[in-house]
Amino acid sequence: IQEGVPWPEALLSNDLSTYSQNLQSMISFYKSQTDTFVPGHDVYLMVNPLDVSYDKKALYWGENPLMAIPSPWDTLPMNHPNVKTAFVNYLTALVELFDPKYVAINIEANIFLAKRPLEWEQFKEFNAYVYDTMKSAYPDKLFFSTVQYEHMLGLHTASRNLQEQLVDSYPTVLINEVRALLTHSDAVSISSYPYMAVGSPAVIGGAGVLSPGYYDPALDLAAEYSLPLAFEQIGWITESFLTPDGKLVIGNETMQTNFLRKIFDLSTRNDVLFITNFVAIDYGEAFGPGFVEKTWSTAGLWREDRTAKPSFELWQQVFNRNFVTP
Repeated sequence: IQEGVPWPEALLSNDLSTYSQNLQSMISFYKSQTDTFVPGHDVYLMVNPLDVSYDKKALYWGENPLMAIPSPWDTLPMNHPNVKTAFVNYLTALVELFDPKYVAINIEANIFLAKRPLEWEQFKEFNAYVYDTMKSAYPDKLFFSTVQYEHMLGLHTASRNLQEQLVDSYPTVLINEVRALLTHSDAVSISSYPYMAVGSPAVIGGAGVLSPGYYDPALDLAAEYSLPLAFEQIGWITESFLTPDGKLVIGNETMQTNFLRKIFDLSTRNDVLFITNFVAIDYGEAFGPGFVEKTWSTAGLWREDRTAKPSFELWQQVFNRNFVTP
């Protein structure tokens, strides 16, 4: 859920009925879709306190989603008591409604580190408060930060630039600040889209798709903190496209299937909570023809015409396996 946060309303209440009608209607729609199409399935709830630009707090969800943040909320730092209280109240309202098993208390938070490093300490204080408060209230649910894996590895420009700026004083900034998040987390929960790291030597194509050991840093973190690993968002496109600066982002159905096979093989040998393929069905240009829209447009397990890709057949084979306790 990334449509914003009802900041002033949530400061006063954790009751959804006190929020805007637009918010209530949309959340009710999400709940009805969940109940209709995946009844009885474990629920994974993701709520983002950050804007989708990852450079400021989430926008305001008032009479419409993604509205400008009203004063004085637009100037409050992430660690302000009112910001912490409002987000916890909003998250509590959603947890009460959806009754999720897994809860992401942020989405790809380490991108905020790359874009706003001077505000990162404030965010960590906010994040610790949210985790501690929610875990105390709902001890049986799993709460965690989510980490954008390619950013953690320094494969994207913003994070690579930060790493280069601090190479002499703090060369391990990218992974050590993820460690800081894991001190208030019930899982090492990563999103991973390796194909986006254009030019990375880790993306080798062919049957292997990725270099051996690509996910070893994530597994090492899980072992270090005695936490399970979750692939909370993954994907690989099945049609290549050009970036605005002329770089080729490579994907095809064979690469997608091999990528998923690598994830499944790794997951059967390790303590992995769950795997989510971010896009179910290719959406083409339904959200527009731009670069950002194309980034995931063919990452589904079904094509636009609703025919299954080979990756879906593999997904079903794994899904239908008998569960074996490790």
